[in-house]
Formats: sequence, structure tokens, C-alpha cells
Amino acid sequence: MQVANEILTRRRDQARHFFDSVAKNWKELRETQGTESFFDLIKQRIPEKASFLELGCGSGPFLDMILPRPGLTVGVDYSQAML
Repeated sequence: MQVANEILTRRRDQARHFFDSVAKNWKELRETQGTESFFDLIKQRIPEKASFLELGCGSGPFLDMILPRPGLTVGVDYSQAML
């Protein structure tokens, strides 16, 4: 259980660091740069060989943008129809 807590803490800290680093430009990234540029920025932050899980992926537009990649990539959505 301690290992899981350490992993969750590390991932939380990484997410906080990422959002802290883009917070001042967040509105621009979302509005003026467009969705594709936003996904490109996120893609650059995902280590190439790291596993990636997207919860609530819907029809998978983000996964389409980052694939193919060498790391395990999984999309999960509550709606089977969306998958």
C-alpha cells in the first residue's frame, strides 16, 4: 500500500508541476492556440515509454493524437457506445 501511495503522490506532484508551469498561459493555450496545439503540449509532457491511461476518453480524440507511441496506452470510458 505504501508503494501505491508513493506513486499517487509522485503523479499528483507531477500533475501539479505541469499545471503550475502552464497556468499563466492556460487561457491562451485553450482559446488562441487551439485544441491541436494544446494536445501537442500535453504530448510533449508524457514520457515516450511511460504508460498512459485516459479516464473518460469518450471517442478518443486525444488518444488519436498521441498514437502511435511505444508506451502502453489505454482509454477508458463509462459509455461503451463512445468507445
